[in-house]
Amino acid sequence: MTEHNLYHFPDAARKARLGQRIALISTAALILNAAVEQLTEPSVRWTLLLLQSIPLLMFVPGMLANHHRTYSWLCFVVLFYFIVGVTNVMSPLADTFGWVLLAASTLLFMAAMMTSRWLQQASVHNLPKPD
Repeated sequence: MTEHNLYHFPDAARKARLGQRIALISTAALILNAAVEQLTEPSVRWTLLLLQSIPLLMFVPGMLANHHRTYSWLCFVVLFYFIVGVTNVMSPLADTFGWVLLAASTLLFMAAMMTSRWLQQASVHNLPKPD
């Protein structure tokens, strides 16, 4: 291993652990945002709440197991939430829920992308996986 590799890759497991925490918090924020938005409406649309929550919940087991492919696929799925967030924020009827959706989806995308990278680096260089 070169000096360059020794300097950068031992931090991969620590960074992956931080990225995992940020990704899980962002996922919870997206689900909580959808729940609060629906529950504050006069008529709760349970179908819409399930359509917003289930795709994110499907990734949680893989995130907890530190599978880098889970984070890679999560990046693709989060782009749909980002598109909805941008559309909501640019609407004349923009509200706080749209801003929270946009911020949480952006943070989740960045955390998932970097966590996937750090988990791959840790596995390639035989570093211990984060707990």
